[in-house]
Amino acid sequence: MHNGSISLERAVTVHIVGASPGLASALKRKLDLRPCHCVVDSFDGESGASLEFTSADLVIVDASCHPSAERLIAKLRATPHTQNVPVIMVVGAGDERLMLRAFEYGADDILTLPLRGGEISARAKALLHGLHRGGRRTASGLDIDLQNHCLRLNGSIYALGPAICRILMLFTSHPGSVLSRTLISAALGGTSSSPIDARSIDVYVGRLRRVLAEAGQGHCITTVRGRGYRYDPGSTAQSCAQ
Repeated sequence: MHNGSISLERAVTVHIVGASPGLASALKRKLDLRPCHCVVDSFDGESGASLEFTSADLVIVDASCHPSAERLIAKLRATPHTQNVPVIMVVGAGDERLMLRAFEYGADDILTLPLRGGEISARAKALLHGLHRGGRRTASGLDIDLQNHCLRLNGSIYALGPAICRILMLFTSHPGSVLSRTLISAALGGTSSSPIDARSIDVYVGRLRRVLAEAGQGHCITTVRGRGYRYDPGSTAQSCAQ
């Protein structure tokens, strides 16, 4: 077993859908979950929408070359026995348009190519542990309670609310990356035709900053002027002109 492998309480089944043989092999290797059964599926639009995932604990969909991936995710969310199965969508580097649509169609997380280090393991672990631990997720040293919308840290509980909880999940899934207000809006359920306004997002982020400071996490959310926000665990910077 590799030193960085992730041990789970029971064997999990991960479906990798639409990936090329090379990418599927890389995903299986980098997942590094123990014990884990990986199933590699292909799809071509209509047939992909009818794939069965009755035993799936996690679905990874490669949308970098398959626009019908969105249709598959919508199908998963509309089907009772798969509507709560975590879904990670793989997108090409810098494809923010597809990232926005991934959230609109119901993806729980996004992964950009090229694959980096243990990133896919960390994302999968967070989503799977959210299921095993009653809706709680540990990321960047933070214990995020998704069911009760709060942060648990050092024996204390800090109330977040649904929207701020979702933003914290997004930040901790992409440490060091600049996230635009448009992307944050999509993560909160806004759409291209009915986005959540920038002022509301700024207010949410401001409240999250105060909670993190109260929890002793310092000023780890950086404002990148003209672009959005960046989450840097352990950082003390508050704003940055870039």
